[in-house]
Amino acid sequence: MKQAVKAQQIYTGTLIVPDYSDVELRGKSLLTSDPSSYGEISASQPRLDEDLTFIAQYESEEDLICAFGHHHKRGFLLRGETGSNHLIGCDCAHSRYGIEWDAFVGRVESQMSRQRSLAWLHSVSDQILDAKAEMFAALDHPAVAAFDHLRRSERGLPDRVFSACQAAAHSSDTWLRGDFRERDLVQERKNKEKARTDLRSARAKGNARQIRMAEADLRHSEDPVFVSVSRAVLRVPAKTLWLTGNKMRPRLEEVVTSLVATAETLAATAGFNHPDMVAKSITNAANLFDATLDEVDAAIAMFGPATLEALIQWLSADDFQGISAKRLPNGLVVSDSQKTVTLERANTLTPISFRLGGRFHLS
Repeated sequence: MKQAVKAQQIYTGTLIVPDYSDVELRGKSLLTSDPSSYGEISASQPRLDEDLTFIAQYESEEDLICAFGHHHKRGFLLRGETGSNHLIGCDCAHSRYGIEWDAFVGRVESQMSRQRSLAWLHSVSDQILDAKAEMFAALDHPAVAAFDHLRRSERGLPDRVFSACQAAAHSSDTWLRGDFRERDLVQERKNKEKARTDLRSARAKGNARQIRMAEADLRHSEDPVFVSVSRAVLRVPAKTLWLTGNKMRPRLEEVVTSLVATAETLAATAGFNHPDMVAKSITNAANLFDATLDEVDAAIAMFGPATLEALIQWLSADDFQGISAKRLPNGLVVSDSQKTVTLERANTLTPISFRLGGRFHLS
C-alpha cells in the first residue's frame, strides 16, 4: 500500500520590511540581544496567510526557542497582524517561507546598512570639525612650502634629466633606466682564443707576413670590448615631485575644504541621498589627505645616502653625456654646458606627524 504524501504548505502572506525614513533610522534599533524587550514573545506559530512585519534582528549568547520550536542564537523578530511578536530562526524561515525569505533578508540588510552609514556620517561630522584646526595648520607647515620649492628647483634640471624623471613618474613601474658602457668579457675571451688559434696555424703553415699579421691580431685581442647595456638603476624618488601641476598646498587645501564643507552639511542635515556614497567620499578624501602628506616623507627619503648614490650612478649613463653630477652631504649638483642646479634638502623639509589616520574609516 502506498503511503500518503503530506502536501507542502505554502506561505501566502507578505513579509514586510518598513521603509524607514533617515530620521526614523537614526533613532531605531534594528539589532538586539534581547528580543523580549520589544514585548512578549508569542509561543504559537504565525499563520501561513499572516502578514509579518520586521521589528529587529536578534543575536543572543544563549539559545532562544523560535516559533517553530527550534533553538537559535540568531534570527529575526517579526510582528504579526494581531500584534503578536514571533521569533523566527534563519534555518526554519528558509524551509517555511522559501524564496520570499531571501528577498526579505536582503531588504533588512539594506536598511541596516543604510542605518550604519547614517550613524557613521553623523558621528564623523563632529570628528572632522574637531580636526579642522589641525588640518588647516598642516597647510601652513613649513615642509609643505619646502616640498613645493623643491618641485620648482627640479624643473631647472637639464631637460634630459627632468624629462627622464617625469617619464618614469608617469610609467607603470617608475624605474629610471639608462644605457651603460660595459665590458663584454665573453667576447674578449673568444677574441683571444681565436687569435691564439690563428697564430698557431700561421706558424705551422703560413709565411712570414701571415705570422706577423697573426701576432698583431693577438696583441689586439688584448683590447677591451665594450657593449651598451640598458639597466634599471632605481625607481624615481618622490614620484609626485615630477608630475606637472602637482603643487602640494593647493591639493591639500582642496581636500580640507571639501571635508569641512561636507561635515558642516552633515551636521545640519537629517537625511541624505545615498549615504553610503557620502561615507565613501569622506573615507577617500581622508585617505587622500594622508597620502598627500606622505609625499613629504618620500621627498625626504630622496636625500638619503643610498638614493643619492643611485642617482649619481644613473646620471653616469651614456644617455647623459655632457651632464655631470656631484654628491653633496644632503643633495647633489647637476651641471651641463648651460647651467648648474643644486638639489639639496632644506632644513624645513621635515616630517609632518599629523594624520587623519583611520579615524574616518568606514568599517
